Amino acid sequence: ELSLPSNNPQLARTHGRLDVHTDEADSLAPQPYLSALDRLHLPDAARVHGRYCADERMHSTMRLIARPLLSLVAATAIAITLSAPAGAADTFTVTSPAVSSSGALPARYTCDGAGTSPPIAWTAPPSGTKGYAVVMDHVPPGGGHHWYWLMWGIPAKTRALPATVSKTGYLGGNSVNQKIGYAPPCSQGPGTKTYTVTLYALSGTPNLPKKSSAAVTRDSLLAAISGITLSKAVLNVTYTR
Repeated sequence: ELSLPSNNPQLARTHGRLDVHTDEADSLAPQPYLSALDRLHLPDAARVHGRYCADERMHSTMRLIARPLLSLVAATAIAITLSAPAGAADTFTVTSPAVSSSGALPARYTCDGAGTSPPIAWTAPPSGTKGYAVVMDHVPPGGGHHWYWLMWGIPAKTRALPATVSKTGYLGGNSVNQKIGYAPPCSQGPGTKTYTVTLYALSGTPNLPKKSSAAVTRDSLLAAISGITLSKAVLNVTYTR
């Protein structure tokens, strides 16, 4: 073990570490001890220590840079999330277990079959929905609208209407025979026709009869719900004869 004179003011053993206090340690230390110092590779140790200090300074600088960058990335991610459009799961959507969107309406829901109203279901109604209304219509080549199905007074908790619905809400008239209830499409002329089922989410109760009525037309229903419509969902179906 190397022993250093305790009275040498330039060299000292502190906590097991050799400390060189001046750059002149080599010239001031007695010759017998210089060989021992050489064996300790102090220049190498100093270089290592220098690299350690440089690394520490670099790491400190990187930490100072990284913190605001991480905060900026996190803030950007939150902003993108908040501004991103809602996903499908959050969109008010109407579908039918009987027909896909833009699909062919099965014959049973037309005048070529039983002529019953198709089943529909919906998801993700907007907050504040107090009820629903339904309109099924078609724009003929000559313009205007033909309507086949009108409903209102559908409770807010409802998420589906079965085929031939009769115990939920109220039914209006139709433009086919001017009677209460669903009138099945009976496409005239060549080509594929498109029929649109629109479901309206309402924030209140429309000013319409509290019973089914043939006097309620497409125009009067739309006028009654125009000021209380929160959102609407659309399902297009086709029919060819």
